[in-house]
Amino acid sequence: MIPRIQLFEFEDLKKCPEILRNYLTDFLEHIAVRFRFYDDLIPVLIKTLHHYEPLHLVDIGSGGGGGMFAIYQALHPRFDSLKITLTDLYPNIDAFEKQQRRSNGAIHFEADSVNATNVPKRLSGFRTLFRSFHHFDPQLGKAVLQDAIDKKQPIGIFEIQERSLSFLLFFAIISPLLVMLMTPFIKPFSIKRLFFTYFLPVVPFIVLWDGTITVLRTYTPEELRIMVRELENSDDFHWEIGKVGAGVKMVSFLIGKPNTA
Repeated sequence: MIPRIQLFEFEDLKKCPEILRNYLTDFLEHIAVRFRFYDDLIPVLIKTLHHYEPLHLVDIGSGGGGGMFAIYQALHPRFDSLKITLTDLYPNIDAFEKQQRRSNGAIHFEADSVNATNVPKRLSGFRTLFRSFHHFDPQLGKAVLQDAIDKKQPIGIFEIQERSLSFLLFFAIISPLLVMLMTPFIKPFSIKRLFFTYFLPVVPFIVLWDGTITVLRTYTPEELRIMVRELENSDDFHWEIGKVGAGVKMVSFLIGKPNTA
């Protein structure tokens, strides 16, 4: 097993220019939707969420939000009341507004920064973290889970990669190629995006670096179990840790729900 390494990602840096961070999150959302990474996860979500009506998903670390629109499309036929709130430490407002328009207002967003370790109480609902939990070191990761326990909010964590040599090689070799191939099809079309991809290839470099570090920072199921055991009042929640799918479309998950749900 490759050891977990807590290196930085450009996406996490306060000094990372907003335009480059947005280009990165736009690309990640585009490939997640284009290659339907979440298809095998939908039955798990339906099984998990069917107790919650009306259903409100509070998405933490939403990035560009496109992945949540795909989730909305898959879940809405089963949950007529479904509402989704997008949040992020560094909100991509343009992308969030796009998802709001596409969903006719069923997806809305918080324009202010939202810290995953202290989510405002007014944002009550089933918390989701898609492709974002690896950003937190073990102490912060436990703080994210502890905040959900303390505020009695169910939480689901979902990652589309695992810490393995095969994923590391896949991201290192394939991600720069995907950036070059997919960039012209990412909406909204942007001349600046083309410039920073082909003429000054900053975006491919950032995607390569952040994708590689994402793999190296991803938690294993056993590490997640240890994290849960170390939480205060963790017995107040029912926890489920597992995987669905296979290959590069494998999704690992951790779901915690109050026992009173």
